[in-house]
Amino acid sequence: MMRDPVKMKKLTYRNYFAMTFRTEQKRILINQIKLIKVIMHILERLMKGMTLEFAVTRIFELESRKEHPINRLMIDNFLTALQRGLQKNQATYFE
Repeated sequence: MMRDPVKMKKLTYRNYFAMTFRTEQKRILINQIKLIKVIMHILERLMKGMTLEFAVTRIFELESRKEHPINRLMIDNFLTALQRGLQKNQATYFE
């Protein structure tokens, strides 16, 4: 419906913005699901014994070259907390 200009002109402003809002909400949820899949893949790599630097490299099945830096910026807070936790666990292990 959003792609048909004839139907779009028949909508009131309220209906148009409601439809736009719902469409953007769905787009955001789809993107968050994709980010969760990326995070799960990174955690799987870490569980296999890979280093964090290698684990955060691009996941070819889930990300394009263009999406990779954007996704890493969006999950930067999680990756920073993960790195601090790994360093803390490593320090505790060596003591």
